[in-house]
Amino acid sequence: MIGAVIYAKELDKLVAFYASFGFEVVEAEPGDYAVLAAAGTELSIVQIPERIAAGIEIAEPPEVRGSSPVKLSFEVTSIDEALAAALLGGRIIEVAGRWEFRGKVVQDAIDPEGNIYQLCAVL
Repeated sequence: MIGAVIYAKELDKLVAFYASFGFEVVEAEPGDYAVLAAAGTELSIVQIPERIAAGIEIAEPPEVRGSSPVKLSFEVTSIDEALAAALLGGRIIEVAGRWEFRGKVVQDAIDPEGNIYQLCAVL
């Protein structure tokens, strides 16, 4: 199993967003965390404590958090279909465009809190 953790200012919003990629919520503690699973992968989304979240402002649309050295990548059957399902506050990164890498077409995008993620579809 491979897993990742995302800390969220708005837990429910990010859970709904990432569930649109085919993840199923397998465990949750409302207001605290949710664990989503699909194809041997777990994605844990953890609520940022209120004392810290109060100092975080999410712009509309969200600003790109580009300083993180980590980018989540999701394999999907269709990038266009995945983007349509994921338009729950996220957006694509237009300037990046799509490119090919290792037999896949790839598109960078931003989740509702500005975290960069990547969609990959087999050519």
